[in-house]
Amino acid sequence: MSETRSRSSRHRSKEVQIAKLDCMEDDEQIMTANEVWIKEEPMSEGSSCSKEMKERGSREKAISCEVCEKSFASEEKFQEHYLIHSGVKPFVCDVCLKGFANKSNLQRHRLIHSAEKPFTCDVCNKGFADKYTFQMHKMIHSGEKHICDICHREFTQKSNLKRHYTNHSEYRPHGCGICGKRFTDKYTLETHLAIHTGEKFICDVCYQGFTQKSNLKRHYMLHFAVKPFSCDICGKSYADNYTFQIHRLIHTGEKHICDICQRGFTQKSNLKRHYATHMKEKKYHYCLKCPKKFLKEDKLEKHELSHIKEGFE
Repeated sequence: MSETRSRSSRHRSKEVQIAKLDCMEDDEQIMTANEVWIKEEPMSEGSSCSKEMKERGSREKAISCEVCEKSFASEEKFQEHYLIHSGVKPFVCDVCLKGFANKSNLQRHRLIHSAEKPFTCDVCNKGFADKYTFQMHKMIHSGEKHICDICHREFTQKSNLKRHYTNHSEYRPHGCGICGKRFTDKYTLETHLAIHTGEKFICDVCYQGFTQKSNLKRHYMLHFAVKPFSCDICGKSYADNYTFQIHRLIHTGEKHICDICQRGFTQKSNLKRHYATHMKEKKYHYCLKCPKKFLKEDKLEKHELSHIKEGFE
C-alpha cells in the first residue's frame, strides 16, 4: 500500500512540473506550479491528471481584460496588468529611470543592463535577455502567424488580430450625440467626445474625462487602490494629496484649505487673503509629494520619478 501511495505522489509531482513547463511556453498564461495544482487529491485509477489540471486552470482564469482580452486568475493580477493600458508606470529602473507598468516588466528590462542573455535561439543562435522576447522571435522561424482573412494583414498574437477585426466591423453601436459619428466601442466614443468637450484625457476604466494628463494619472490611483499618502496620526491612507490634506484638518482643526497648494487655515478670511498670493503667480504644476512646483508638466513628471525611485531604495 505504501509503495502504491509513493508512486502516486511521485506521479503527481512529475505532472506538476510538466504543467509548470507547459505554462512557461505561453507567456500570456504564466502560472506557477502551486497555482496550477491547487489542491492535491487522491487520483482515481485511469484518470488524466493533465486534463484535470488544464480544466482547473481554465476555471481559475475568470477575470478578462476588455482592452486586450487576456484573462487572469485573480483581481490582483488583473489590476497589475491593467496598469499597462492606463499609462501609469510606478516601477522605475534605478539605472536609466525608465518606467514600467508592472514589476515583471521592470525585472525583464534590468537584464538589458546586466548584458546577460540566457535564452538562445537554436535556429539562428541569437541571444535574448528575457523569455517573452525570445518566444516572439521564435515565431519568425516557426511561421506561427494570425492572418486577417479580410485584408490579409499578419499578426504574431491572436489577441492583436481580434482587436484588428473591429476596424472592419460594420457594427458600431456607440454613437456621438453631438455629431452623429458612430464607433465600435465605448472607449473610442469617449475619446472622440473630447473633440467637443475639450477633455483630452479619458480614463479607460470609467470613461471620465480630464483636461490635464496629471489629473488623469491622479484619478487612476482611485481605481487601482494606490494610496501613497498616509496620515502619521491615525494611519489612514489616501490616493491623492488633496483628499489627504482635507483629512488632516480633523486633527489640526484647520477648516479652510487652499485647493491650489493644500495649505490650511482656521479662518475663511485668511484663506481669501492667501488666494491673492496665487493670483500673482504663473500657472504652476504642483508635486503631490513635496512642495516643489513646475511651469511645465513634463518637468513635473520627471521630478515625480525621483519620488518613485526613493521608494525602491
